[in-house]
Amino acid sequence: MRAAALVLACVALAACTRLPDGERTRSSALDGGSETRLGRALAPAIKANPGKSGVYALPDGRDAFAARVLLARFAERSLDVQYYI
Repeated sequence: MRAAALVLACVALAACTRLPDGERTRSSALDGGSETRLGRALAPAIKANPGKSGVYALPDGRDAFAARVLLARFAERSLDVQYYI
């Protein structure tokens, strides 16, 4: 029983460690967003809200999935996807 508790404690502590610092690729937003339909549609909102991220959380899984599908269908230049689990 003690051995199982020790193994469980070691696993729990290992889960709290950081990922190794390795070579990371730097990323940045693409320029020229106003050249796409989505960029042109969002331009007034971006101009009216300087310095804001434009993040809108979708708490319902179905709505979030539908938004991803529609945005992917209408993408003209790239897909920049980030997930939080």
